[in-house]
Amino acid sequence: MNNSRETNMSEYETFPEIQGRDDLQVRIEVPLLLRTLGVPMGGRMLEVGCGSGAALLELSNRLRPTYLVGADIDRGLLDGARDRFAAAGVAADFFHVDVRALPFANGSFDVVIDFGTCYHIRRPAVALQEISRVLRC
Repeated sequence: MNNSRETNMSEYETFPEIQGRDDLQVRIEVPLLLRTLGVPMGGRMLEVGCGSGAALLELSNRLRPTYLVGADIDRGLLDGARDRFAAAGVAADFFHVDVRALPFANGSFDVVIDFGTCYHIRRPAVALQEISRVLRC
């Protein structure tokens, strides 16, 4: 990250990946999100706080984005996401980043998904500003 956008990642409290939670997210949350919000097919998609990529893989399967990115603060979970995607043969890029300082250009994504990262961090308004910044209007 460049210095002008750098933040203190220690302000996060990471939380463990819980398989049952992932299963519920894939079976219930993702379908409800897509049905309720009418998320479009294709396009460039980012999930902030992607963890081990369970929801991101399901989103990829359902929406077939042209470019797929997962971002998380936990390097171990990102390694799990990379492994999950490699095993599924699905292309995605993964970034170890703070959602409050995303390393993407303005308007980089058509869809940004967050299943709860913003309420687990200090200064969530900064995270929402960053999400808004990278979201194409």
